Amino acid sequence: MSFLYHPAFQSLVLPPLLAGLGMLLLRASAGPRWAPLGAALGLLAALAVLPGFDWPASARAQKLPWIVLAGTALAAGCLWRTTESSRAARWWTWGGAVLAWAAAYLWLVGAAAGPLQQGMALVGGAAALALLLLIPASGRLGARGVPVSAGLTLASLALAGLAGTGGSLLLAQLALMLAAVVAVPGLWAWWRPSSGLVVSPAALLPLGLAWLVIATSLLMAGPGAAPMEAAPEDPYYTPRWK
Repeated sequence: MSFLYHPAFQSLVLPPLLAGLGMLLLRASAGPRWAPLGAALGLLAALAVLPGFDWPASARAQKLPWIVLAGTALAAGCLWRTTESSRAARWWTWGGAVLAWAAAYLWLVGAAAGPLQQGMALVGGAAALALLLLIPASGRLGARGVPVSAGLTLASLALAGLAGTGGSLLLAQLALMLAAVVAVPGLWAWWRPSSGLVVSPAALLPLGLAWLVIATSLLMAGPGAAPMEAAPEDPYYTPRWK
């Protein structure tokens, strides 16, 4: 197997490289305020390689790139709509993220979930997004968004471990890609505070949506459930790590 097609390269090397490149390009063209959104652009580029922007997207894993794309567009709109990191800006971002999650969840599960399950998933997703987007910053690191970025990175690594031990290597690989991408803006803000980079809630919006999609796909493909993300035409369902 060529190294360029190895899951380790596609999960742990390519995504952070693309995220860093996206941040550099946005920082040079739009300034440090927009730079963290380059991480989402890097994730989109990595998802274009695996699993790809296929349409129609029948499997849940195939829907992930499109949901991240919509979330990135929404995040750009939030950055354009709000001029400063204020409480109102956080609530605007969280409200848009909740609406996006509701639409994404209904697209993911369709009629497979009952009203109670749908309500619990929507409320749980809204609560997770509130933890990610609404917690006020405290301290110098908190003001730059470093702790929230680190928390989402650890949550993504935990999700990868759960998916790997749960038998879905594809979801494990996607979660590793997300963790590698989320770490980049947090490390940048921590290592180079003089750059003026702040990991804003808007920049985390599409990455939080990606986490929710992967987690929901893993829950829907639990023990005894038919793994819908393993569509017959999906050649990436069982990545070969050897």
